Amino acid sequence: MLYYTRLITLWFKSIFFHDKDSQHILEENRITLRAMPGECNLFMMMDNSKYNRVVDLTKYYMLIHYRKLGIILKRKWNPLTVSLELSIMRPVRLFQKYQVVSKVIYWKNGYVYLEHRFLRNDTLHAMALSRTCFVAGDKLVADEDLSELYGTTSPLIPDIISKWDELKTLKSQRSLQRI
Repeated sequence: MLYYTRLITLWFKSIFFHDKDSQHILEENRITLRAMPGECNLFMMMDNSKYNRVVDLTKYYMLIHYRKLGIILKRKWNPLTVSLELSIMRPVRLFQKYQVVSKVIYWKNGYVYLEHRFLRNDTLHAMALSRTCFVAGDKLVADEDLSELYGTTSPLIPDIISKWDELKTLKSQRSLQRI
């Protein structure tokens, strides 16, 4: 329930308190949240699965904030996070405020890569990379359509994404091996 409450709250915030300076999809997007009881574990720290949920929330918020949600709904595209890599450096404790700074950093072969940094008082607490695709029916949306949606071509592949892709390839190869 908290997820949907936050999504609706962020939707209203985006409509009524829209940041006019942050208009381009390749710019950083910031949201401020607070770690709530349902997101924390027995030790009163935000649970790792909740970071994944917040990453999902920021994906939708970015689509709302940059006025792209209506377009993808009309086109019947479904955004789907297919891979996520998360590193937690410091815990976010119960009721602490934190910021999530998200940014689209690259897209290719129908996949969009986003970076999400979890900050408290400008200190990095966690970082996530997510790989999202837009699905139309049972097909991935083409890069040309993504570039048209975003109003620009993809930036050059960041080193962190090429290394992550190598790791995913190794994992795929290993999954095919007999144990």
